[in-house]
Amino acid sequence: MERKFTDLHIYSNLSIGQNSIADIIKMAESLGLSSICIIDYVKDKNKDNLNALRDEIIKHKTDIKIYTGIEVSTDDPEIMRLQVKKLRDTADIIIVSGGNPKINRVAVENPRVDILAHPELGRKDSGLDNVMAKLATENGVAIELNFKYVLNSYRKVRSHLLSHMRTNVVLAKKYKTPLVITSGAESIFDMRAGRELASIGSLIDLELAQSLDCISQIPENIINHAKKVKDTNYIMPGVEVINNKDI
Repeated sequence: MERKFTDLHIYSNLSIGQNSIADIIKMAESLGLSSICIIDYVKDKNKDNLNALRDEIIKHKTDIKIYTGIEVSTDDPEIMRLQVKKLRDTADIIIVSGGNPKINRVAVENPRVDILAHPELGRKDSGLDNVMAKLATENGVAIELNFKYVLNSYRKVRSHLLSHMRTNVVLAKKYKTPLVITSGAESIFDMRAGRELASIGSLIDLELAQSLDCISQIPENIINHAKKVKDTNYIMPGVEVINNKDI
C-alpha cells in the first residue's frame, strides 16, 4: 500500500512563518504531501490566532488535508498546562515547545499534549530520560525529530544535536514511544517531501521503514489520538465512557 506523507509542523505568515497559506498549500502539493498541519505559535499567555488561520485555510481548494495546530512556548509549567487545557478543544494538534527540563517533564505527563517538540533544544543532554519516555508512551505524547534544526546547524552543534536525537530514538525504541519527524518549516523553502524528511532517520539509527512510519503512520495515529482526547467521553488514558446511559 502506498504511504501517505504528513508534515505536522509548518508555520505561516499568520504566525512566525514567512509565507502565505496559499504558498504553503502549493508547495505541499508539489512535494506530494497528503496532509499538513499549519501551526500557530503562542508564547506564554499570548492569545492564539486559530480563527484567523482557519478562515484563511477554507478560502483555498485542495486535496491535501489541512489541520490547524498550536505550539505552546513557555518556561512556566503552569502556563503550559493552562494553555493546553484552554486550547485543546479548538486545535487539531497541540505541540509543546521543549528544551526546558521542567516543560519537557510536564508535557509528557499530559495526555492532552500531542507532540513534545525538540526536547533536546539548547541542552547538553537529550532532554529525556527513561521515566519521561515511559510517561510519553503512557500518555500518547509523541517525541518530535525536527528537521529544521538539523538543516540549520553546523559542525559541533549539528553533531551534538544528532547525538541527542539518537539518544531519544534509543529511549523511544525501548519504551515504544511514538516518534514523529517534521520539517518545522518557517519558509516554504524549508519544507521537504516525505522521503527527504525520512532521510534524517538514517543519521539517528532509524531503519528506513521506521523513518517512513514517522511521517506517515505515526502522524495519522497522533491525529486520531487527538480526536479521541477531545471526545466528551474521554477521561484519561485507558479510561473513557462507553455509554452515557449506563452512568
